[in-house]
Amino acid sequence: MRRIKIVSIGLILMLVLSSVFTLMPAYPVSADSDKRGMPERVANIIINKISTRIDAILALADEYGITIPGNLTGYIDKAKSILANASELVEESPLEAIKTAVRASSVFAPVARYVLNSLPEEAKHDLMEDRLETAVEVKLKMVSGLENTIEWLENRSITVPDNIKTMVSDARSLLEEAQSLLESGDYEESNVAHLIAEASKLIGQATAALHKFARKGWVLATFADKAVIGMFYASQKITMVLNRTINVLEDGDIDTAKTRLMDIINITDRLIEFMNRAIDMSGNYSEMGSNFTSSLVLLRDALVEARGYMVSALEALENDDVLTAISYLEQAIETINRALSSVTPIFKDMHHYLKTVTNMFEKMKNRFREAMENMFMHRLAKLIAGLEKMEFRLKNAYTLYNKGLLPGEKFLDMLNNAENILTSILNNLNKMKNPPPMLIEKVSNMLSWIEQVKAEVSG
Repeated sequence: MRRIKIVSIGLILMLVLSSVFTLMPAYPVSADSDKRGMPERVANIIINKISTRIDAILALADEYGITIPGNLTGYIDKAKSILANASELVEESPLEAIKTAVRASSVFAPVARYVLNSLPEEAKHDLMEDRLETAVEVKLKMVSGLENTIEWLENRSITVPDNIKTMVSDARSLLEEAQSLLESGDYEESNVAHLIAEASKLIGQATAALHKFARKGWVLATFADKAVIGMFYASQKITMVLNRTINVLEDGDIDTAKTRLMDIINITDRLIEFMNRAIDMSGNYSEMGSNFTSSLVLLRDALVEARGYMVSALEALENDDVLTAISYLEQAIETINRALSSVTPIFKDMHHYLKTVTNMFEKMKNRFREAMENMFMHRLAKLIAGLEKMEFRLKNAYTLYNKGLLPGEKFLDMLNNAENILTSILNNLNKMKNPPPMLIEKVSNMLSWIEQVKAEVSG
């Protein structure tokens, strides 16, 4: 039985690890994560879940009139006392707080088993069904939130990648299938649980993908907004410098005018190149329609034409023909100003639109990051709590072995199974870019302990 428990815990841990692995790209952690309060947050999540479970079990006992035997009542106060101690340890030693909380759960376990086993069969079925129905409802609300976000984006001509929409759609289909099974009353609990688990996985992946999409959209929109403002003011700046160049020529300083004009031509070349890229990207912001692209083309073409006049002015200066050079520069200024006059209203609209998009992506980015952080922390907490339970059972088995109550062969079998599971977990963790330090430390310490104990038992 103990071997089965170790293996079953291991399977659960591997499933949870896969979900943590899914969330890692969207919620990166680093070597500094421990300093940013991750262990404390995980410890609090575990303590709160265990406290909630204790309260729920005791509430069930009251609801169904189950009297807890005297030999078990002491476990209730003891578990609560240990859990209170765990809460006090969080700030000073979060990992020790987690160990203490899991010990409280183990102390309370006989009470939980007694209450759950004492429930009427109908009540057990109702509780299981309520739990599954609640899980489906919660996940469907999450799917609806994702669907609303996608619809909101696409109503504003921002195309969400098909793979994200497919994940959300598939998650809804799985949950609706689970809902139909529950409504029919003809189902296996494991089948419904599997559908919910698969939907949950897709929700996590879709949330991570939308977070990445929002982050990328925010960068692009911010860049585009700055580019729109930059292109407009850079064009204005060119006309201002051309006017000053004319003033220099009128003062008779031809050499300075030549140097300044060559600089302006180089700046204009870079601006034209930048605008060509902006024209290619303008399709990403289709809400402005073809007017914005046409305006970019109009301003770009004006700059190309103005550049031609600048080159002609430079050639005229090479021949000391100042009057012709000034005439060309005036034509360049007029060409740019005429284009700026035409595009100003559209550029203002585009700036307003991009500001709206940037703010929207900023809010999306923050909201999805909070959602990812919450999912990540809860799944990490579940994984660490599972590891603590595995360690607790192994050490209990070690105590039984030392007392001669557990044969060495069976104990070694448990240790080998745990070692295989933990090695697999560690290998998966090492594939992550920045695995949580507290998790690496926990698994490594457990493997070291198993290695020492195996040497002791085998020797």
